[in-house]
Amino acid sequence: MAGGVRCSDWEKDEHLKSDLERYVLANYSRKEILDFASRDYPEYAWSLPTLSRRLNFFQHQVYSL
Repeated sequence: MAGGVRCSDWEKDEHLKSDLERYVLANYSRKEILDFASRDYPEYAWSLPTLSRRLNFFQHQVYSL
């Protein structure tokens, strides 16, 4: 089994949120963002579907303020 954190700890990670927003604003592809996130946040499990869920979560948080 992978050693990644599979709970919702990532939802409270402000550095992750900031980095994902920066990658999106830089117009990186999802594959590039996945590569950066996997490298910079190895404590979390990563896949393209997981990246999409996390991007959607943080985008929803920004727009609901």
